[in-house]
Amino acid sequence: MLKEMMSCPGAAIAATRELKPEEYKLFDPEKLEALLAEKVPGWKGQIGLVRKFKTGQSNPTYFLRSSILPGVNVVMRSKPRGKLLQSAHMIEREFEVLQALGQRANFPVPKVFFYCSDAQVFGVDFYIMEFVEGRFFPDPRLPEVSPEERALIYKSMADTLVHLHSIDFEAIGLGGSSAFGRSAVAAHAKGLGFFDRQISRWTDQYRKSLVDPSKPIESMERLIEWLGEAVKKVGTEPLAIVHGDFRIDNMIFHPTEPRVLAVLDWELSTLGQPLADLSYTCMPYHLPSSKGSAYAGFVPFPLPEGIPSEDQYVKSYCQGRQRPLLSKETWTFLMAFNLFRAASIVQGVYSRALKGNASSDTALSVGAFAGMLSQGALDLISSLHEESLPSASSAFGLITASAQSDITPRSPLPLNLLDASFKDTGLPLFKLYSSHVSNSEGTLEFPERIVKMQKKIKEFMDEHVIPNEEVYLSQISDDPQKRWKTYPPIIEELKQKAKEAGLWNLFMPADALEKDGWGAGLSVKEYATLAEITGHSMIGAEVFNCNAPDSGNMELLYRYANEEQKKKWLVPLLNGDIRSCFAMTEPAVASSDARNIATSIQRQGDEYVINGRKWYISGAGDPRCRLCIVMGRQTSEESSSSSSSSSSSSSGSKTNTKVASHASHSMILVPMDTKGLKVVRPMNVLGFDDAPHGHMEVIFDNVRVPVRESLLYAEGRGFEMAQSRLGPGRIHHCMRLIGMAERALSLMCQRAVSREAFGGTLASRHTIQQQIAQSRIEIDMARLLVLKAAQEIDEKGSKGARALIAMIKVAAPQMAQRIVDRSMQVHGALGFSQDSPLPHLFISARTLRIADGPDEVHE
Repeated sequence: MLKEMMSCPGAAIAATRELKPEEYKLFDPEKLEALLAEKVPGWKGQIGLVRKFKTGQSNPTYFLRSSILPGVNVVMRSKPRGKLLQSAHMIEREFEVLQALGQRANFPVPKVFFYCSDAQVFGVDFYIMEFVEGRFFPDPRLPEVSPEERALIYKSMADTLVHLHSIDFEAIGLGGSSAFGRSAVAAHAKGLGFFDRQISRWTDQYRKSLVDPSKPIESMERLIEWLGEAVKKVGTEPLAIVHGDFRIDNMIFHPTEPRVLAVLDWELSTLGQPLADLSYTCMPYHLPSSKGSAYAGFVPFPLPEGIPSEDQYVKSYCQGRQRPLLSKETWTFLMAFNLFRAASIVQGVYSRALKGNASSDTALSVGAFAGMLSQGALDLISSLHEESLPSASSAFGLITASAQSDITPRSPLPLNLLDASFKDTGLPLFKLYSSHVSNSEGTLEFPERIVKMQKKIKEFMDEHVIPNEEVYLSQISDDPQKRWKTYPPIIEELKQKAKEAGLWNLFMPADALEKDGWGAGLSVKEYATLAEITGHSMIGAEVFNCNAPDSGNMELLYRYANEEQKKKWLVPLLNGDIRSCFAMTEPAVASSDARNIATSIQRQGDEYVINGRKWYISGAGDPRCRLCIVMGRQTSEESSSSSSSSSSSSSGSKTNTKVASHASHSMILVPMDTKGLKVVRPMNVLGFDDAPHGHMEVIFDNVRVPVRESLLYAEGRGFEMAQSRLGPGRIHHCMRLIGMAERALSLMCQRAVSREAFGGTLASRHTIQQQIAQSRIEIDMARLLVLKAAQEIDEKGSKGARALIAMIKVAAPQMAQRIVDRSMQVHGALGFSQDSPLPHLFISARTLRIADGPDEVHE
């Protein structure tokens, strides 16, 4: 019988998960234990542990350990359940080739013990092989190792491929007389080319996997037509054993040495053209660097130090095989073929996911790649040939030794191929900004350090922030006595991780880094791209200490506070030790016209006396909030006798009529524990109280603060400072809104492809397709407008960019609200529930059509 889970050996087992209750029922433990005891040397006792590998999209794979210590570890690999496409998931071929390579060719593969086709044991065919202890590298960039070891690991990988292709397959029993090689040898003898057969096979697989055969993927159909013509010009080479999926994450490396111990996943192996394997293993040079993807790569460049260039890797292989180099045309064909094959595979994964018999938990999201991979292949072809696709008039073929030329890196695939990085959806969420992409004004042109920072934040969000959103919500107390006195501990843990990663105070003005060592030295436009990434999560900005209203308050203090004020308030805010709020909006007046602000600030000797009522003061409910920056109207000392009047009205104060209305307001720094400052109640926003942050009603009842410590900058300069604060702040808000919209669109896409109604998926409906297309258009338009406004601020200041700032303040919230609303509609009841982030996103977008000034003020 199956025992309870216990600890697993090695880092590789971290890639497993515990079985679900229904998965345990698939096993007949007694029959399986009997087979293990008979066939596996050293196996004794019952099955002490069984876990499922999370990686892989094809054949379910399990880790098993015997119950009697020290325990024998094995791996079980099975066919998926349900109806399968013909010739797919042929694990019997895997078993045959592993057995031959391991026993007769001294090639690094796991040892196989037995194959079982008895359905009573597990319901489907499976085989058992040894568990190889070693290192597993899911990311081809190898961030875990030194540059020197990276070079050696890639050299070992190339040498292993040379070894495989040099094996005499007839001598080890995989030739024409074997089940493995029979059809390939016969086809080759008849002149049927390997690539012809592969294109035909994967075309058939792709078309059988279509959700709606009447609606094929346009880019796939164009690519199939082009390949069908181009393959006629491709030469042939002697057959060799071809792995079919030869990449770094299908290998186990020695625990301490840069040496391949085992090559895994031989399902696609066959006898064929070795160049198919070579080009396939070079796909990362043409794919985006997307963590967690089955097809991850190095784009955007430069390569991580130590990893060879594509030219160097290919030359290493060609030298090992003593064969000529390749022409650019041949290499482009090979890359296009591999992208086509990958697209066909993920389309099959997606089809199985819809039927509920996919191996991986992320199969639905991976399936969304078919169209993007095939379009990437067309773009790659187009970069070499200017003629209209799908013609293939250029000559393809292997070059001779007398006509060698180096292959050269081509333009990388479009960056919108970036895959699912945020784990809640697994679908494309946003575009990284590349230094390779720009328009005539350079709006999208960014230096390499910014591109790297975007990637770093994206990965941090993926690994730490998005997965902890539910933890954050669960830690907010429902007890009215504690709700506003505690805050989720997870947020401080994440802040510490972000600080240690150097992702801290990124919003600070560029000159702050040089002058005081604060921030990251980013321009407004550069930081805007990072704000979009953090906007994907409701807690994203705070994790990096870039959240409102603290970011705006810190900018105010940096620009206008004296040294004592900076030491007291700015430094702890920059450290993330405290939080703050900004008190401007008032219930008694139209606060969108700042000249109406009526809270009085009266100077009496060395003190200011503040009286007034504010509401919707964001952040004032947070127990960490220590500072309130109060915007009020400076009044004359003649009204001292009225200073004791009720703070709910400022009728007793007299305005200094000798100054212009724009010069009659000041900003005062008020500690939250000052006598007379009272937080009255939290104000709900469409039913949400946003605890523990909150949007509070606050009364100032004869609040007294010392002039020297409390006046920010100068009397009467409050309006001017408020405007300077709102410029960059609106950029930050708008870019976070774009991040919110991207997440809503991603959720919409996932829902559309996974939900069926009235005989088909929602994604097959024209109305849904139109909504998705319109959403993409609106997001990209808004992004360009906001980045243009950010660039204007960098070049001309907030005052010079005021027209564009007004435009984005209207455009971005409206855009986000529309897209979230569409996503909610596609989700149905789920989109309105506590199980979805969409209600929070909707309220955030709708609120920002009022916050910092309503739409009407800016239009």
